[in-house]
Amino acid sequence: MYYCPKCGGSFDASACIEQGELLRCPECPTIRVKLRGSFLVALGLLILFVCTQIMVPYVPTMGILIGGGLCTTGIIRSIRHRQARRKNQQNQEESGIEEHDDPE
Repeated sequence: MYYCPKCGGSFDASACIEQGELLRCPECPTIRVKLRGSFLVALGLLILFVCTQIMVPYVPTMGILIGGGLCTTGIIRSIRHRQARRKNQQNQEESGIEEHDDPE
């Protein structure tokens, strides 16, 4: 449910390091983990659907604004998670290639 923006790893809350009320990445403890985007998108769609079914003035508008904002934030976080994971994989591949290039 969480991801590290530095290493791109996915973690459950039980795997993260707790420091006060903050959750930190177990692989790089100085970085704070963030909610994954899929959770935010699902929450945004739920709010959007529920609020558009209530026909009280301004409730559908507020549901669209809040749900749309959560969906947008979730999509952006999903993209950043993929970019961080891909960058980490490329760094590991480059370091692995450098180690194998030594003829000794």
